[in-house]
Amino acid sequence: MMRAILSISLALLTAAAAAEAPRDRMPPDEAFQACNGKKAGDTVSFTTPRGEKMSGKCKMMPARLAAAPDHPPPPPDKPPQPPK
Repeated sequence: MMRAILSISLALLTAAAAAEAPRDRMPPDEAFQACNGKKAGDTVSFTTPRGEKMSGKCKMMPARLAAAPDHPPPPPDKPPQPPK
């Protein structure tokens, strides 16, 4: 009985830990490629892997430049907000 309770508890804790995983999203390769040969603050545009056209500015992402969209998409767990 105790073993079953421990097994269930471990399974629940593992699921909870996975749900709380960090949400650091890395830009797609296309965002890095758009900033090749550019400097921070330069305006660029690129097409995402899903075929969406994005425009933004080159920004230093930990180690190299990547395009940061002017209007980034919402996190996967939040609905889009209407424009202001």
